[in-house]
Amino acid sequence: MDDLAIIDEIYTTFEDDQVESEPYERQVADAARNVAQKLHLVNQICQSEEQHINEMEYFLYYYLDPIDAWIHEAQNADTFQKYPGLCSEKALIDLFQITKQITKSHQELFRGLKERLDMWGPTQFISDIFANFFERTSAYENYLNICPSTIVTIDTLYKRSSAFTKFMDVRQNNEIIALVRMEEKFAQRESEWKAIIKDRIAHIRVLEASWSIQDNPASVTIARRLYITGLLTRVDVSNPQSTQDTRTYLLYNDIFMYCQKIKPTNTNKKEGNDKLFYKGIINLRQAEITPLSAENITKMVKVKKASALSTFIRKSSADSQSQNATEAVVVYGFEIHANEASLEGITALRGDGLGVAYTVPGHKAGNGSKRLYIMKTQTEAEQNAWISLLRKTSLLMTRKR
Repeated sequence: MDDLAIIDEIYTTFEDDQVESEPYERQVADAARNVAQKLHLVNQICQSEEQHINEMEYFLYYYLDPIDAWIHEAQNADTFQKYPGLCSEKALIDLFQITKQITKSHQELFRGLKERLDMWGPTQFISDIFANFFERTSAYENYLNICPSTIVTIDTLYKRSSAFTKFMDVRQNNEIIALVRMEEKFAQRESEWKAIIKDRIAHIRVLEASWSIQDNPASVTIARRLYITGLLTRVDVSNPQSTQDTRTYLLYNDIFMYCQKIKPTNTNKKEGNDKLFYKGIINLRQAEITPLSAENITKMVKVKKASALSTFIRKSSADSQSQNATEAVVVYGFEIHANEASLEGITALRGDGLGVAYTVPGHKAGNGSKRLYIMKTQTEAEQNAWISLLRKTSLLMTRKR
């Protein structure tokens, strides 16, 4: 530590003869490497200093500042007079003052290094900053010297002064209680925000669907929400193997409707072929939504078995494993036993009063006849999601009058 100017050297070697004998390019490369390493180290020092300063400031704010204030309260003076050999007021005061000095020294070191970093260059000097900091490190020696007396004093106060014990417990408990309450509030807010955000997204989806679907009867209202959309395949019991009737279904909180893609023409090719137009509704009021019945699953699986068997006959016996794999077909989907919607509801829905005063489809009880809709999904997760939301919507619509 006799000569801190060595910090400012730009060469990594201290053998002058070797430096002079090396090629100039090598010297430049070494100097550049050394400058880069020094910059990296200074950045690391700044980061560690900033963290250390924060911890010291927390220590002062949450513990030493309150203890210093407690020491100077008149009603606590007798405590130190009762136990002069074990309880040193001076030790606590010195602890407070020395900690402030150490914190200030690190703040000045950090501030000086940050200023040099802002004007950094290959020949930037920083040795003076460390020299100034070194002059202040004697505070650490003083800190270590008072530690024994400070530890005994704090232990004595805890054991023999109920006022000090209560004071410290209140300080600690207040901080802990505040943190616990804050955590509880954030947890509560997170739960509330999740529900609100989910609801607002469902509302925005109503707006998006209203704009993107031609002749969409589900206009945007304050209460309408769009729960789920997706492709569903409607199964015809007379021809269960057919997958032609695959359409986009949209489940609102008061409408269950389906759409079809607009076929591309010369006029709309530029717009893309993913546009949809409204095709119809399924009445969910007083509807029954159930998983696929065993009978209908058997019908669909039998068809697949027959198809696989025909393929097997046409192929060689080496394809038997493929045929067995085909037999193990898993079908996902659900059934809707729905009331037929009344014609009045549909007429009003498509009338000129759209969005102002029309009967929402599904709010009519229907004409009394039941209709079975068998829907297939791609996965079990889709099946469960649709069943859950359809039942929820059906219950809401059935309760409305």
